[in-house]
Amino acid sequence: MKKSSIVKGVIKKAATPRHAYRAYQRQRSKNRVERSAEDPQLKLIARICPGDFLNYGHFENTELSGADLSVSDILRAQTLNAELLTALVRDGETNILDAGCGMGGITRLLRERGLQPVALSPNA
Repeated sequence: MKKSSIVKGVIKKAATPRHAYRAYQRQRSKNRVERSAEDPQLKLIARICPGDFLNYGHFENTELSGADLSVSDILRAQTLNAELLTALVRDGETNILDAGCGMGGITRLLRERGLQPVALSPNA
């Protein structure tokens, strides 16, 4: 498909009243969805894995099976993953957006390095 035909298709749908009305209705209903200030799933994960991370982690030993892993192994892997990611930030002057920051573990590590990240999450 050519880029011009894709653009024409998008413009045609946006200009069609039926499509524009459906998009408007979806947007209106989306705004009415209430977001919980305290997500019960995040609270449960925070109690099980108190490391402030939601990622799977970076496991150095890839030979371990799931049965051989402990919660402390997972916590170490999550921390290692976050440390590897934050080590990629070389420029302390650039703004950093932690989109989908979960429980804020990576944001916390960035702040500990003297950076000023902006955390973005739908949860309080």
